[in-house]
Amino acid sequence: MSAEPELLPVTSLTPLSPDVNLDLDVGSPASGGEVQLLPTTLGKGASGRVVLGMYRGQQVAVKLLDAGLMAGMGSTTSCAAMVQEMSDTGTDEKSASPAMFDVLELLPAGSAAQTLAQEVEVLARCQHPNVIRLLAANLGSARLCLVMELMDTSLERLLYRREEGDGLISLTVVLHIATQVALALSYLHPTVLHRDLKPANVLISQPGHPTPVVKLADMYAFGVIVWEMLAGRRPWEGLSDFQVAYAVAVHQLRPPLMRLSESRCPPKLRTLLVACWDPVPARRPAAAEIAKTLALIQEALARAVG
Repeated sequence: MSAEPELLPVTSLTPLSPDVNLDLDVGSPASGGEVQLLPTTLGKGASGRVVLGMYRGQQVAVKLLDAGLMAGMGSTTSCAAMVQEMSDTGTDEKSASPAMFDVLELLPAGSAAQTLAQEVEVLARCQHPNVIRLLAANLGSARLCLVMELMDTSLERLLYRREEGDGLISLTVVLHIATQVALALSYLHPTVLHRDLKPANVLISQPGHPTPVVKLADMYAFGVIVWEMLAGRRPWEGLSDFQVAYAVAVHQLRPPLMRLSESRCPPKLRTLLVACWDPVPARRPAAAEIAKTLALIQEALARAVG
């Protein structure tokens, strides 16, 4: 197996991509806006929705943010300037410590505009085949939006919306997706740590030959995603978010590995997942180490079937 090309990790010294337009004009197809919004909703979330759009002759995903979330929490007109200021000063407030389970931190008053600017500043620096590309952003008007590379599907759809009878994703594909996600995390983790890795946030370019594009995440959640791919079901079904958080943090509950056969989850992969779920975050393996271990598992599997 040929080695993956090594890319320098993203840091506060990585220059902003000159191709990212931070002064975007937004409109409908009839208005002639620089990005045209199409009447197709791709997804919804607490902070807004994602719609289909056209930008520079290509279909894109446009993340429209609820401007009401910014009201009373800082001026949106300062966001673009804030991105440039962070670039000039090397401000690095986007890092966070690993969590035992995913818990979103409360944002202090006045930080919403800064948080949005930080997201744009991070994405504008990222140039990696497995990190979704930011193409443009509008941070200076009532219509706040990010224009992103459009992907074909998500891991969540690949896992849970398959036709009945399709069965589980093959171990070969599981290892391929896991390796690509680990490579993306290896690129991001020296500087960037989000704690929202889940199947919906692992985007896939081609369902037939998945090339995942990950947002941002930590290693505990990475291990859970790999387990989901192996088991073909959601972990901790039937429990509320509070019950899951309590069981994981207090009782050290982990997804059940014993139910997976050795052919489905080889011993080295089982050991790797246990390490990702270590109660002490500092003892969990680094993303680069995980990528190398997965490559070795893939090589062993190829020899066994070859």
